[in-house]
Amino acid sequence: RRAPAGRSGVPAPPAPQAEPEPGSRNLSPGPQPSRSAGLAPSPASPPRAMRAIVAAAVLAAALALADGFSPAAVPRCRGRRAVPLRAATDPSPKDTNVKDADAKPSADVTGKQLSESTLAGMQEEITSPFRGLRFFVYGAGFLGGGVGFLTALSQLAAGVSGVEGAPEVAKSATNAAIDFAVVAAAIAGWRFDSKQREQKIGALEDVETRNRGKVTDDAATAKLAALRELNVMLSIADADVPEGFSAPEGAVGLKAKVDDLLGKASSSVVVFASTSGERVKEALVKAQILGEQEFLNKNVLIVPVELEKLRRAARGAAGASTEKKGFGATSPVWMEQGYVAPPAPGTEKAWLEYVEQEIADAEAQGAVNPAKEGIAICLRKNKTVSRRGLGVPLWEDVINELNK
Repeated sequence: RRAPAGRSGVPAPPAPQAEPEPGSRNLSPGPQPSRSAGLAPSPASPPRAMRAIVAAAVLAAALALADGFSPAAVPRCRGRRAVPLRAATDPSPKDTNVKDADAKPSADVTGKQLSESTLAGMQEEITSPFRGLRFFVYGAGFLGGGVGFLTALSQLAAGVSGVEGAPEVAKSATNAAIDFAVVAAAIAGWRFDSKQREQKIGALEDVETRNRGKVTDDAATAKLAALRELNVMLSIADADVPEGFSAPEGAVGLKAKVDDLLGKASSSVVVFASTSGERVKEALVKAQILGEQEFLNKNVLIVPVELEKLRRAARGAAGASTEKKGFGATSPVWMEQGYVAPPAPGTEKAWLEYVEQEIADAEAQGAVNPAKEGIAICLRKNKTVSRRGLGVPLWEDVINELNK
């Protein structure tokens, strides 16, 4: 009797395997090629770097558009006035220049006044909430693209050198170009956003400076009252003395108060003050070019104030006071015009105090070197201020505005 196979302890011989038919495919498991032999992805799927680049570009574009729909930007898009920066630190409508001895420090600033740059930075973050996230995207793109670019360069060098197993040269060159484009785009985006941020912060700092240096109504009224009490010297003949004025017999000049010129003479007055004599000369020469009749017909007087001369006169320097005009006078021709009325002798100190206060207020509002650039104060016939400005006035515009 034959024993069953496998029970006698002798292993059964392996079953014979059928020979594969010609043209058939062997489905039996066999040695598979190692995946580590080649790192190149399938040609059907896009490179991973390309997908990352597209995603980063879409995200950056979405964030760039999102700033235009931020809550802080919507009022500006609709044409409304933006919230003043002063509201962030002082909810009261009072001017920040007014010092109240009984006022308690605000809890929001913890006893210290926030600087304009700090407030401007806070406002910039509020109005552009996604700028910081865009900077993060730019930084990530720069780092990722930089690493990819270095890797692609090494692969390209290996391919050119003929190293075994190196990627194709064309593929490595394409990857290097893509990574370089990512780095360039990240740098360009970072620089563009940085420039926009600096411009916005600068504009917000200017607004905050003007708000903090804003002159109160009481201070403006006091300055106007002081100006109306100042005296000027008119170049006028006896027969041309206006009604309500008097001049000594034989006098070639008339001392008049600004308030009387505005009221009795129905004249408009423009005060132009500067520490630079050349700046004052430029203003008077431009007025002379416009024509004397243009000023006389519209009853507009110019009061040129050169601060250095006033300071010397206030200290009692010889020859610094305004000289009386007449035969043999050495005044230049632009000072001899009938519409020019310089400060009267003996009033230099009062004029100096008034002009220095105007310059201090202009500096508090962010003006750069107003003393040298020149400051103009235009008074209407109804004894109100039409404008305060920096630099040499455009006389034609000033005359038209004063006579509206």
